[in-house]
Amino acid sequence: MELINNILYDTIYHSTPIILCVIGGMFAYKANVLNIALEGMMLNGAFISTLVMFFTGNLPLAVFLAILTTLVYGLVFSFMGITCKGNVIVVGLAINLIVPAIAGFVMKMMETANINLKNVNITKYKINIPLIKDIPIIGSILSGHPPITYLAFIGIAIFAVLMYKTRFGIYVRVVGENEDSARSIGIKTDFYKYAAVLIGAFCCALAGVNLSVERLGLYTNDMTAGRGF
Repeated sequence: MELINNILYDTIYHSTPIILCVIGGMFAYKANVLNIALEGMMLNGAFISTLVMFFTGNLPLAVFLAILTTLVYGLVFSFMGITCKGNVIVVGLAINLIVPAIAGFVMKMMETANINLKNVNITKYKINIPLIKDIPIIGSILSGHPPITYLAFIGIAIFAVLMYKTRFGIYVRVVGENEDSARSIGIKTDFYKYAAVLIGAFCCALAGVNLSVERLGLYTNDMTAGRGF
């Protein structure tokens, strides 16, 4: 029974980055934007959050800067792929290549192969939910996860509501299904495409923070291992 509990716990634990990337990718997909830069964006979130934690030990600052810099990549992707009508696959691949290149350069300057947060106790970030943690079997599976894990599952519900129950979601889907028709009735199509990509960048930043800081306590290049794809 303990083995099954551990397997189910790890299933939830390890699915977080993928869930967040899927949520972010679905927004862009619904707006008819093929965002293959999710991998690079997640890697940037992991790198920046770990780097800031290494030098400052300030988790809120690490999360903030990870989100901010990843949003910058989202803006670059949107400008090149949406405003300039560039090939989104080429732009996405460029971001996927430049992020590990920058990280590799920084670690080369630091003379290290990876950034290890050995002085940070990552177990303190785990949340034991009152009442639920005391329920046999279920408590050991659902309780004791990092905050972003819970945000990822809450994000599924938020995505469903935002995409199918709000005007924003309707406009995103209209833009994705028929951009010319959307433009003809006055919808600012580029705005909704930008918004969809930036939401994806935000989700990828959180996925990177979860993967590097909350789970492993270190950063090494290409640690996302294709999760963004």
